[in-house]
Amino acid sequence: MTDYALLESRIAAWAIANPDLIAGVVVGSRGRADHPADQWSDLDLVIFTTAAEVDTRDSTWLEGFGPLWASWLDNTGSGYPEWFALYAGGLKVDIVFVPVQPGATTLAQMLGTFAHQDVLERGVRVLFDKSDLPAKAGITPPTSYSQAIPNPSSAEYRNHLNHFWITAAKTVKLIQRGDLWRAKQACDGELKTCLLKMLEWHTRARYRLERDIWYEGRFLSSWADPRAVAELPGTFAAYDQADLRRALQATLHLYHWLAGETAANLGFDYPQPNDLQVLDWLTASLAY
Repeated sequence: MTDYALLESRIAAWAIANPDLIAGVVVGSRGRADHPADQWSDLDLVIFTTAAEVDTRDSTWLEGFGPLWASWLDNTGSGYPEWFALYAGGLKVDIVFVPVQPGATTLAQMLGTFAHQDVLERGVRVLFDKSDLPAKAGITPPTSYSQAIPNPSSAEYRNHLNHFWITAAKTVKLIQRGDLWRAKQACDGELKTCLLKMLEWHTRARYRLERDIWYEGRFLSSWADPRAVAELPGTFAAYDQADLRRALQATLHLYHWLAGETAANLGFDYPQPNDLQVLDWLTASLAY
């Protein structure tokens, strides 16, 4: 039966035989010691290549690693080609291909060009390395990822507030119109992205470097303020007009007090008259 160890060995053997592939590392939970992989963890790989472009015509090359159930090609936010593959037994592999110039001499140099340093800083494990100076050990993660999340400037903070208020106003209108699909996307998607950023800033401003803030909301209950964690369930909505009103109101309440405490800790001016006017209008609009 195929397992992740066997998948890794087959992918490494294939990569070593391919002259365009220079080095590869395991990232995510299978590449780090802190919060390591559990039975539900995928295999996430970053492979550095000198090929001008990754072959996107088909996925037959993925069939050599095990019984392939499904696969698809996407791009990361930074434009790297990323293949997703699902193998028998539910084994899932994500492979990101990162272009490097021919002659790149060390794995460390290649890793330095990767756009998502927050992922690498958590720790990586070398899968294969054909560069001139192979890395024999993993990359050492920082003592605290919180150091990589700076406090916002007052302008950045204010811009984020404005983004939240405008998105919240759009959400109210979608709810009142009965446009439930888009209302739910806005409430539980766009606004939750704003809320997560404020949670990160709140933790950074309140606890300084005492708490390790993970990226993309990972392990949120271990680093966010317990009061906020307790309120989070109520901020998500069912596909229902009345419940969307309730969830949006809860989201507004949580965001408002997080923003207030963050501002107090950073010396920013909040709330300003416009903030209160928008909040009052949103609250009144949700009342009927």
